[in-house]
Amino acid sequence: MNTTTEYTAETFKRMIASEYDQLPRNQKSVADFLIKNLNQAAFLSVVEIGSECGVSKATVVRFAQSLGFDGFISFRNSLQKAVQKKYDESETGRFRLIKESGGKSVYKVASQDVSNINKTIDRLNLDEFNAVVDLMSASENIFTFGLGISALVSQIMSYSLNQVAMKSQSVLYGQLSFEEQLMFMGDKDAIVCFSFPPYSKRTIEVACMAREKGVKVIGITDRETAPIVEHCTRYLCVESENLLFTNSVAALSVVVNAIVTELAVRNKDEALAYIDEVNTLMKKSGHFH
Repeated sequence: MNTTTEYTAETFKRMIASEYDQLPRNQKSVADFLIKNLNQAAFLSVVEIGSECGVSKATVVRFAQSLGFDGFISFRNSLQKAVQKKYDESETGRFRLIKESGGKSVYKVASQDVSNINKTIDRLNLDEFNAVVDLMSASENIFTFGLGISALVSQIMSYSLNQVAMKSQSVLYGQLSFEEQLMFMGDKDAIVCFSFPPYSKRTIEVACMAREKGVKVIGITDRETAPIVEHCTRYLCVESENLLFTNSVAALSVVVNAIVTELAVRNKDEALAYIDEVNTLMKKSGHFH
């Protein structure tokens, strides 16, 4: 591979994702670590990366060669160039904690969520974000789906979309199975599937069935090599690490809110007209106190 080629962080992520399925299990551990820690990995030694991933030095070298590099050094040199440009926190408006932890859980949780938001902003591919919004804007109906805590986020997104005049419905298990609800979806519709560790097999099945029917599938997950990605038309990655066993939704809420806000801005006149009409009807019916 030509080591003089100019790579970007996104180039590396796409390279790793494209080779991921063919990699042995131990090399997949290296791929997972690198995708989530590109900035850190660019300045680690082959031994340090191996230690982080629980694999041997030779495995890290073979991984670099799997991507087409002569060895680890040429891989790391290219990676360093790709992440050389640092974010200036004072100019990008990234979040800062005012207080130190002090051993209190509220600050520890806040610190983790702030980290999730910052990492998500760092990793966000703006072109992919805009492509997701374009796809949703062009859809007749937008369905949302998730299980566990993702089910709640799914409902919040659907509610928010309706508030800006986008026809949306959260797919819930009730009288109708997903297979039955799928019959009401078509190739002019989109479904947003939320998939985070431990990845629910059912969510993957839903994405697969929808894609086979021609429905546009938008995945919101934690990494480029997540199982749902292969079934997605478009996808976005969001950090979800938590101090507890469930996934944190702080960064996820930011991304969902950003998508809905962008759709509202693009659809401003219709959204405002919808809100005015709804408020008028609610006032007439005595809905407000």
